[in-house]
Amino acid sequence: MHFTNTKLLKAFLYAIILSLFSPVYGEGVIKILAIGNSFSEDAAESYVADLAKSQGENVIIGHLCIGGSTLDMHWNNAQSNSPAYSYRKIVDGVKTTFSNKTMKEGLEDEAWDYITFQQVSQASGIYTTYFPYLPNLLNYVKKYATNPNVQYCLHRTWAYPTTSTHSGFVYYQKNQMIMYDSIVTVTNKVAEKVGINIIIPAGTAIQNGRSSYIGDNFNRDGFHLSLGLGRFTASCVWYEKLLGKPVLENTLVPSGITSDEAKIAKNAAHYAVLHPDEVTSMADFAPDIPAELRENININFGSATTELFWNNIGSTNIGSTITNLTDNGGNSTGISFEINDAFGGLNSAGPTTTSSTFNIPPSVTQNSFWGNAGKVFQELYEPTAGFNLSGLNVDKQYDFNFFSSRTNVTDNRETTFTVIGENQGSSSVDAANNTSNLATVTGIKPKTDGTITISIGAGANNSNEYKFFYLNAMVISPIVTSGIENLKTKAIGIYPNPMKDILNIEGENELGNVEIVTVTGERIFIKKSVNKQTLQLDLNWLERGYYILKTKIGCAFFIKN
Repeated sequence: MHFTNTKLLKAFLYAIILSLFSPVYGEGVIKILAIGNSFSEDAAESYVADLAKSQGENVIIGHLCIGGSTLDMHWNNAQSNSPAYSYRKIVDGVKTTFSNKTMKEGLEDEAWDYITFQQVSQASGIYTTYFPYLPNLLNYVKKYATNPNVQYCLHRTWAYPTTSTHSGFVYYQKNQMIMYDSIVTVTNKVAEKVGINIIIPAGTAIQNGRSSYIGDNFNRDGFHLSLGLGRFTASCVWYEKLLGKPVLENTLVPSGITSDEAKIAKNAAHYAVLHPDEVTSMADFAPDIPAELRENININFGSATTELFWNNIGSTNIGSTITNLTDNGGNSTGISFEINDAFGGLNSAGPTTTSSTFNIPPSVTQNSFWGNAGKVFQELYEPTAGFNLSGLNVDKQYDFNFFSSRTNVTDNRETTFTVIGENQGSSSVDAANNTSNLATVTGIKPKTDGTITISIGAGANNSNEYKFFYLNAMVISPIVTSGIENLKTKAIGIYPNPMKDILNIEGENELGNVEIVTVTGERIFIKKSVNKQTLQLDLNWLERGYYILKTKIGCAFFIKN
């Protein structure tokens, strides 16, 4: 081939270089671009690509994101060609973030099959906030979209949880269903007005899910979705609506989400796509609850964590709930949690390195709920805090372990935990710079209605002027029978419990063979034929954890710190 025109030669060489270095995605790839904010981050960035990959499908996700951005902000950025965007791109499941990008650059980066828009959450149910910004923005996007067959979508966001303190909730009388109905009505009306044919009903899916046993527990902070179940539910909607694949046939169950929760998420999304303008009741979706709780239940107080098998409560307000706690094996328990005495707020100054009995992950220990029993702090005064547990087995006993910590302080911040059922107990721990100590209350039996109440406040030794107290994490441990009908008997007593080195045993009669077994039934110590009623054991060698002490006259459960 002979080139006589220098410009033509340069163009030819450029085309070759571009073909060599441009990504090749293969046929059948679906390319989706979201123009939005943290709500589109929740819905599009987390699991859509994973859902596709699990079925051998190929997607590219792009997201032009500005946190809290409204449609008028997007329109202003488009007009000025402002490099204001964090442009996130997911290819082959790998996300890359590019800072300071313009909307035009994102639009021209791929031949997008779908481009989505959304209004900021608090204005999503207010019709007038869409105009003239969405029509203007749509015309701008059409100018630079490179795929002539691109389809435009409106992302229908979700109503806030009932306990939300978001300032925009007042626009809807702080009523979840008023907000939901407003969003449905307005998005339908707006889409018809501007000529958008596809609505992605993520908000309907969330509302569907809330009608299940999970309840109003799809959010992490009063408006954003929880990192696991909430985001997965919204992603399932995007997957089924845009890829046209039935999400009920998708086998993905992400880490940190139980199979019961994944079933709820997929069905909530599927029904939202089928019936986008109405709530489909999921009250008949019941979890598979084992007859007896045999694993610990872990609860994280504060910012959401993606750690496996940690239940998260992110709201400090009265009425905040977790309607079905999962245990350390990912099983539904039927046990519910509800705050009945509000905390003051969230603190993120906990430790990231700890050495407590339960090896609590850093994403849990660094966040806490707090209260203040001394005096008003930032217009808040919460002298006590607390919550109820319900659905407990009235024939069983439970141990409660509380981790409480606030770093970089010099005074005493003792926090006291009182657990009340048919019996009650209290335990305290100084939260100041704590990295290892737990407050533990053992052997609490639920009331006859299956409930236990936990109250939290400042301890007697708390010397802080505000008397701050904290709760980072709680571990509920069932008294595991391991074939023993009753681990706690009046015939035997042990102290201290929890213990560090020395364990004292007192019985009503001769102890006989004294054994220590693990909660799984493995015997690790035996002292035979103890012909007296008391015994002192040096267990300095014993690793931290939970153990069962067996004697001829009875058994007891103890903790080694």
